[in-house]
Amino acid sequence: MVTINIFAISPDYMDALYKEAISFDFALQGYGNPDAALKGLCYTNISDVIGFLYMASRLPKNVDALRRFLFVCDKMASDNGLTFLFALNSKQNPWNMLGLGEYTNLRFSTLTAIDDVTDTLIKHDIFGSLLLSRFEPYDLREKQEILDKKQPIIPVLEYRPVFSSLVLKVLEPSVGLMSLTRTLKADAIYCELLQVSRVASDIRRFVIMRRMGMDTERLKKSLDRTINDIDDPASYCNYRALLQLAAEEEVAKVV
Repeated sequence: MVTINIFAISPDYMDALYKEAISFDFALQGYGNPDAALKGLCYTNISDVIGFLYMASRLPKNVDALRRFLFVCDKMASDNGLTFLFALNSKQNPWNMLGLGEYTNLRFSTLTAIDDVTDTLIKHDIFGSLLLSRFEPYDLREKQEILDKKQPIIPVLEYRPVFSSLVLKVLEPSVGLMSLTRTLKADAIYCELLQVSRVASDIRRFVIMRRMGMDTERLKKSLDRTINDIDDPASYCNYRALLQLAAEEEVAKVV
């Protein structure tokens, strides 16, 4: 059975959303902030998503993480036409603050100046709006089925990893030498990644520099720009997830 999801971010009302979602057949995939949601989105089949929701008292002061999430949603929704609903207590205008006009594959809807968050609001105005945007009423009609007497061709699923096993070694332990140059030259994983993916090799370099206690701010910004320019949604999500893991790694791993 395929599970269909409403993909939600809510720093303030997640408990209420989960409570009201129980009476529906869809699954609520919820996160407390855009960064966590982006990680979850990287492992989500977009065809299982009904729509996206950001529900909070107000938009965050720093909208960079939310804009990154919107960017990925827009890339992944290129063939689906999914709706992204903003539900806010404040009167903020997401169109202006987030530049929603830049995202051409998503349909945006806003519900602002909410006074009280009630079960009716969540079920009717929020869940109902997302469901109706995805599923239109239809009539069932009888249709004569013509069965092919030939042996049917049964499709077989084949697992194809997005990244090679080498790329997944980005976070493997490293040996810190006297200088970064010597360390990189001696690091077999970094040298191999140079032949496979410049982005992955730069993330490996980022990992090593952090472990050596070096300033990685410039490299991090460069990687952010490079990853943001990647058009393929799957590659974008995976490289973004790798960089996020690298940035959050405990740095006491130099041996």
